[in-house]
Amino acid sequence: MTDKDMLDIGFERFNFHGNPVWTEKRLKGRHADFSLCYKCAKLRTYDREQNCDMANTLYDFVRKNGGVAVRMYCPDFIMRD
Repeated sequence: MTDKDMLDIGFERFNFHGNPVWTEKRLKGRHADFSLCYKCAKLRTYDREQNCDMANTLYDFVRKNGGVAVRMYCPDFIMRD
């Protein structure tokens, strides 16, 4: 399947954290809707020393490898107020 074929059936190619990635158009930008991290009181994206260790690990992985890591299960989740 060619890139044009992928685009024609609803996929999109774009840069995310400096890495070229593919996604379904309907999912682009929706990772926060599905990941527990964005709803967790332990997420501190602007203070990596105070941020959740797993969130830091996932972020480092994504920066290195591209894509998105959505955390749907977590033993340490605390609902944000």
